[in-house]
Amino acid sequence: MDAGFYGNGVKKTRLTERISNAMQAAEAEDAKTKRGRSRLCNPFMSSLLGPAIIWKYFPKQSEALEYCRSIADVHIFAFECADLPAGARRFLVTSYEHFWHDYMLMDDDQRALYEVIPEETPVKLYFDVEFVKDTNPQANAEEIIVLFLSLLSQTFTEVFSVPLPLENLVQLDSSTLSKFSQHFIFPKAVFRDFRHAGLFVTHFCRNLQDSTSDDVKKLFLHSKDLSSPTVLFIDQGVYTKNRNFRVYLSSKLGKKNPFVLYHDSPLQDLTQKEIFFLSLICNTQSCKSEDLLHFDTEKFPVGKLSQNTSESVSRRFRSDGDRPSLTSSNLPSPFPEVDKFFESVITADGLMGRIRMWQYFAESQTVLYSIGGDYRFCGHIGRHHRSNNINFVACLKSGTYHQKCLDVECKNYRSQNYKLPLVLVNEPASNESAVPGDRDESVPDDSMNEEDGETFDAQGDKLLADMSSPDDY
Repeated sequence: MDAGFYGNGVKKTRLTERISNAMQAAEAEDAKTKRGRSRLCNPFMSSLLGPAIIWKYFPKQSEALEYCRSIADVHIFAFECADLPAGARRFLVTSYEHFWHDYMLMDDDQRALYEVIPEETPVKLYFDVEFVKDTNPQANAEEIIVLFLSLLSQTFTEVFSVPLPLENLVQLDSSTLSKFSQHFIFPKAVFRDFRHAGLFVTHFCRNLQDSTSDDVKKLFLHSKDLSSPTVLFIDQGVYTKNRNFRVYLSSKLGKKNPFVLYHDSPLQDLTQKEIFFLSLICNTQSCKSEDLLHFDTEKFPVGKLSQNTSESVSRRFRSDGDRPSLTSSNLPSPFPEVDKFFESVITADGLMGRIRMWQYFAESQTVLYSIGGDYRFCGHIGRHHRSNNINFVACLKSGTYHQKCLDVECKNYRSQNYKLPLVLVNEPASNESAVPGDRDESVPDDSMNEEDGETFDAQGDKLLADMSSPDDY
């Protein structure tokens, strides 16, 4: 027997060297990116049959995705910390087991982590539902959830000819005194990827929107105040490429309302680890490829923003060139579904953003939204501006939109194109993402820049009013 394996003060084995090197590399990477989170109190020790020790940080999501493709049995998590600009995130690649080990060593107020849902990965059926309590005093949350699950089960059976599997349904709650917020994850309903899950959800939501039932109307609630239009309490913007979905026991940075198991859930006897693994959207290894769900768009066409509607509005308001053919600061645009989407973005999580003006360009079928209130998130600096407003430009022809800014430091910045939600367009393109901001969402790689100085641009409104074409933006 080699005494070097057991003896003291002897040469390390290859396995212990590998563990030591991996730990040192993780420590160095941690110090380099200054994320301000607790490091390992007790090192995660892998068994020969267990997951490899991989714990690697990346400043950009694209780099994490590229690395993850080359390594088996690892996954991507996004996180926020106090050292980063508001709204910016960093990315971690590791195994589920290793993540859980370190996750449990973190203080509660440090947990601000998200599961990244890659575009070609099978996913469990999932929902993000929410409404503001103060503006919907008549809303009975338990009644709404029972109705939601009943209608969802009906639609699922109609589409897939099998009952909706409710076994181990994970219902997580992050509600506060002012806001109802829950996640639903169905571990036994696994789709080919986020697109197929999103198409099914779009079909379900469109059925609800077309219904005249008084019961179904209970799922449509006021987003801001009692005089505001009602919107479906299902967030349809979470089915996008590389979505960041907040995980069990995590809060948003600076908040103290983590997602916990709903008090009435039948999973109360499970351990926290079991609940965590069930709640992971991409933890689908046990599902066979032949059992993956595909949404048939030929059998169930998904409605989209009517091309005829867009063309008729274009003809009605067409003007010479592509100057604004219709402008308003107090009326809805000709495209209320698009209005509602941007309203949902700028009022998420208690923000008081508003559409203070819109301009419609008939020639290019483009709508420019000037955003007011306290929603000022700019992808260039990765956070909200302190004073200056931002704009969204929606191109109805391509079903995309981008963000621009009125701040003088960001005047030449134009974000990447994002796809409008599936409820407005048919099937998302491969380069789609979600607008960066305060919701659980994808964060573009160009949103990680250092903070810039700001000065209020008093010419912002004049610049907007004088704009001759959406191409200027």
